Amino acid sequence: MKQYIAEKSTNKYKLEVGDSLVLERGFWGGIEVAYAGESSDSRFSLLVTERAFLNNRKQGNLFFPKDRKDIKLGTHQLEILAVNDTSISLNHTLDIPHDFLYKLTPQKLG
Repeated sequence: MKQYIAEKSTNKYKLEVGDSLVLERGFWGGIEVAYAGESSDSRFSLLVTERAFLNNRKQGNLFFPKDRKDIKLGTHQLEILAVNDTSISLNHTLDIPHDFLYKLTPQKLG
């Protein structure tokens, strides 16, 4: 099992069954996604782990139809490129609202 860490705003990943992708990490929490394989011929499963504070975790197995092309988890956008019974190829994009970036730019007063 491998663990990948999303460090840039846009990345392509290929996860085998059991591999995970850390979308967000930090001292106060984080989000991790692992590929759990296909539950049937028409569905695949992702295990999503959300961590809050030090040791508080929430986990859930999410099932999606194989023709699903995009999944949004908070501010993270996952574009599904290809799915089979042993692997999933996806593109990760961090979706930051435009007004958030506007608030970070210095404003001239006066």
